Amino acid sequence: MTNEQKALLISDGSVTSLLEVFAGQTPEIKGIKQNIIKANKRISMEFKIKENDEVIRRGVTLEINKEIIIYAISLAPLSRLNTLKEDFLNEEKPIGKILKEHKIEYRREIFKISIPKDDSFKNFFKNALMREYNT
Repeated sequence: MTNEQKALLISDGSVTSLLEVFAGQTPEIKGIKQNIIKANKRISMEFKIKENDEVIRRGVTLEINKEIIIYAISLAPLSRLNTLKEDFLNEEKPIGKILKEHKIEYRREIFKISIPKDDSFKNFFKNALMREYNT
């Protein structure tokens, strides 16, 4: 794994900004799957919310020159989004940029980083990295 890949996986800030620096261009953001889920026990403990509270689950890819570089899954409790809700529902807009536009300081809690091993997933995402984090 390259140092750039390691930095992308562990960054608690904007991966989009890091990719812009590493690649010299803005990555294309593509929404894969977005839905509102009910918080299970793990999610409710992580966010300190009630079980069954609504949480946005966003899956996006960040691509450079049509190659998927990273697949990211983020979770955010709806009750905390207030004025950000509409922007968060726009799955083509990176979360880091949303928070920056709203002048919000943030740090993400990353709870899973990996290189997909599943053959069907790997064939679809090629050399992609994957991370799951809380927003």
